[in-house]
Amino acid sequence: MRIVTTTIGFGSPNKANSYSAHGELRKSSPQEKNLGWAHQAFHVPDDVKKHWSRNISEGKVVETEWNEKFAAYENKYKEDATELKPIISDELPVDWEKALPMGKFNGITHHIKGLIPYYATSFVFTDYMRPAIRPAALSKS
Repeated sequence: MRIVTTTIGFGSPNKANSYSAHGELRKSSPQEKNLGWAHQAFHVPDDVKKHWSRNISEGKVVETEWNEKFAAYENKYKEDATELKPIISDELPVDWEKALPMGKFNGITHHIKGLIPYYATSFVFTDYMRPAIRPAALSKS
């Protein structure tokens, strides 16, 4: 196993190694100078495109092989393939929201009828703070 150590906000003179590198818009772009980026914003240089595109032809071959294998699977196991297709293509079933147990599946919806909680990816970071959040909430501070 390898451990990779990084610095959050690397290259930013005012944000490097600081929590403020998450979620704050930068007013200027001194990072580009610190990182030696001599290109316009959102420009991808040709050598970078070439490097990241080097596997395109191999990927097309692998995709073709996969499609052929899935077609054979689909012919042999029609019902299973019908169920699997939307799962692997990230499609939600029709009326999926009707399957949500409204008012019973979350603590906040138990107390406020009709409220549908929203969870953002960054919200999971509160798991790190859980030990401190509970006593703070109980002490009302």
